[in-house]
Amino acid sequence: MNQVIYYKNKVASRYIPLTKEFITMRIRESGNYWVSEKIDGHFAALHVANGQAALYSRNGKKLEATLLLKEAANVLAGKNLLVAGELYADNGKQRMRSYEVSSALSENSEQLRFAPFDIIEEDAKPYQADTQTTLEKIKALFSASKLLAPVPQHPVKEAPEIVKWYNELVEEKGAEGIVVRSDGFTAKIKTKHHLDVVVLGYTEGEDHRAGMLRDVLVGVRNSEDTWQVLGKVGGGFSEEMRVKLLARFATMHVESEYIEIAEGSIAFQMIRPEVVMEISCLDMVSEFSGKTVRKMELRYASPQGYTPVSLNAWVSLISPNFESLREDKSANQDDAGRSQITREVEISTEEKTANLGKSEVLRREVYVKITKGAKAVRKFVAWKTNKEDSGQYPPYVILFTDFSANRKEMLEQEIKTALTEKELMDTFDQWTIENAKTGWNKV
Repeated sequence: MNQVIYYKNKVASRYIPLTKEFITMRIRESGNYWVSEKIDGHFAALHVANGQAALYSRNGKKLEATLLLKEAANVLAGKNLLVAGELYADNGKQRMRSYEVSSALSENSEQLRFAPFDIIEEDAKPYQADTQTTLEKIKALFSASKLLAPVPQHPVKEAPEIVKWYNELVEEKGAEGIVVRSDGFTAKIKTKHHLDVVVLGYTEGEDHRAGMLRDVLVGVRNSEDTWQVLGKVGGGFSEEMRVKLLARFATMHVESEYIEIAEGSIAFQMIRPEVVMEISCLDMVSEFSGKTVRKMELRYASPQGYTPVSLNAWVSLISPNFESLREDKSANQDDAGRSQITREVEISTEEKTANLGKSEVLRREVYVKITKGAKAVRKFVAWKTNKEDSGQYPPYVILFTDFSANRKEMLEQEIKTALTEKELMDTFDQWTIENAKTGWNKV
């Protein structure tokens, strides 16, 4: 249903994520605000017309919820409405979890509930009204329903009142968060997510941060030998920790057919997936601008290193930060697995993973030079990705790796893409001519 997709992409996705600390910073002026508990469920839309009711997912797919839809058709008899809300599972516990919704849907469970919070259309026309009018209308429409009850809305005027409701609903009662609404403004205020993740790669700082860690590429354990890339983390490290981690990671380098690029077109140096760290983030989102977030699943084996498996529907982290090293935890599914994310975020099951072809190395040359008793190595590798049909990768890639023990920045890398094999080989020839001159011996 296109109206549902449009609403989710253009309206619901624009909610501002905040933490408690930012309430008084972002909400400074007095005004008319409504505070409600944030339900931990899935976005859905209820359509009632001609005595029939239907429920749609965020992607416009029809959902089965027999008991809930029967009550909707009865309560809203004679109405023509499209209503946005949160679909959740009432399991009798104080707090429902989003991952319980998928199970309840697959079983067409009687535990399914719908909490309406906005009106998208009325009488097949876009609905337009101020926040107070909309909330009052929703309350009146669903007042006779038990399975489709709106979340209680608490009117407030000042930011300190919002903090008070946050303390009561989240810190005292254990809710996932609160939602603050007003005309032209909606914010989701939640506690930060804390995740235990595994470091897959890193980059080194430059200029005044040379000799320090810049950022890390992290992931979670998918299976016995696969890892799901999660994202990049560059904040939260002290300078002392940046020096310590760079020295540690420099001893853990591994090969990788997969290349992740950091800011400044620098490739992450991949390492053994062994170090577990705790990170925090403001939010985790599975869509951006209506498009499903997709990230790479990697296979790791020694001594081959990392190979790409598939691009999977996944999440992006909002404002991730390093919290601490978790030396007490291991890089396994129990301590650092994907369930940390899937129990909090609805991951699209409608986006099929893209099976990617295996990369094919077309040319590889290594040169060595001995200077003052120290060995320097320059390696050139060119390959065909066999992944260009995915729309996520170029047809050809070339990587130049330069290692020198006598240099302050011992490892340097440069990467370039090409559209044709001729362009690739021309670049390869040019790089070897420029970087493997007199004194360098091919091995």
